[in-house]
Amino acid sequence: MPRSALRSLPYAHRAVAIALIVVATSLLAVPTASAKGPTHVSGFSIAPEPGACSAPPPGFEAFTDFTMQLHGDLEGCWYTSISYSHMQSNGRYNEFGREVFVGTVNGVPGSFSTVYWFNALYDTQTGAELSGGCVHPIVRGYDGLAGVSGVILFSDVIDDDPDGPIATMSGSVRF
Repeated sequence: MPRSALRSLPYAHRAVAIALIVVATSLLAVPTASAKGPTHVSGFSIAPEPGACSAPPPGFEAFTDFTMQLHGDLEGCWYTSISYSHMQSNGRYNEFGREVFVGTVNGVPGSFSTVYWFNALYDTQTGAELSGGCVHPIVRGYDGLAGVSGVILFSDVIDDDPDGPIATMSGSVRF
């Protein structure tokens, strides 16, 4: 997309266009000589149980804006650093930032970092979330997950159960 066309978009659309370009570029950068294709992953996130998620790892100490505990094909803790957020008067919310996951992917221990964008719709009268979800392209893997790539998607679970899942998770990773 030419820069002039990108600049003509409203800010929220521009950010989504940039994020889609990042995702497409990261998917193109996946080595094609890999003998192992993409692996589907799924699961859910919850608020961390007491003591389950310690401080973020070295280099990610500032990633304390939001923490989730993941269960399923990804087991571990997901730490978030919000770079930008904006609530519109019509209840639409946009957020962008960076994250780090520490744990295992299908039993392989390590960590990876992501960029993300989150979009949600809130009731303007009550403030209740009506729908929400986010996209997380993997930027870099560390330790046993060095070289991992892919995209993880979260879809918020909208209910009144404080002990229930925050979101469902699915995606595709390549080792």
